Amino acid sequence: MSDSWLGILTLLALVTSACSEVQPLPDAPLQLAPGQGLAAVVMDAPGPVLGIEYAAKFKGGTDFAVPDTRGDGLALALVPVVAGRYCLQHFVFDNNAFESSQELGCLTVLPGHITYGGHIVPESGADGSVTDQQFRPTEFLAALHQQYPKLATAYPVAAAGGPPAGVQATPDTQELSTWIQDIPDSRSQAIYIQNNTGWVMHLTRIRIYLCSNVEQTCGLHPMDVALAPFETRQVLELSPADPAAAYAYRYDFNYERVD
Repeated sequence: MSDSWLGILTLLALVTSACSEVQPLPDAPLQLAPGQGLAAVVMDAPGPVLGIEYAAKFKGGTDFAVPDTRGDGLALALVPVVAGRYCLQHFVFDNNAFESSQELGCLTVLPGHITYGGHIVPESGADGSVTDQQFRPTEFLAALHQQYPKLATAYPVAAAGGPPAGVQATPDTQELSTWIQDIPDSRSQAIYIQNNTGWVMHLTRIRIYLCSNVEQTCGLHPMDVALAPFETRQVLELSPADPAAAYAYRYDFNYERVD
């Protein structure tokens, strides 16, 4: 089980108006250039979202814009881009212009893949304006196959690799999933954590508890691990204090978004 910290993306709000002439990508045969992928941007707002712009965060990348939404809830756009990392820079919602002062709402597009950048959910109110980046892959896949069935067939959706066959993991619909693997030729076990998102996640601690015959120290283990998009990493190894006896433990972890 994991405890997740849901980051709020705070953007500067200014009263203004905007107009975009960006046209949506049609669901038609598309030949990506070498090194290109499809950025999947999902906006989810009760009103129109205008002037949506992303900035490239790597050498050789090009900023891109997304078509305005009609304000009927979820809106999906696919954009062919050079593979790499992009972050949300600007949009207008509810007569507020959101200008990012940090690298927020990011995604790392993989070549030859459709890369989902989370649901971008803007909110504007008397207490200020914020934007949340929510990981809702099941809803995204349903929208993708409904709106872009040909492109969804032509290009795979970027995803993490998952555990080996026969190893049970927590659901990959969570931002981070985790599992335990036996270490060959030993009685030790390794804890793995996988980033299922297209943006960087930061593992901040693991807690080992309800320990019985565990050689390692139980309790809190501070971590400073940046998990790249779709990365899987072994983060801890545990073994029995008495190799001839059974051992048991439970664990959970905390994390936060880097983007």
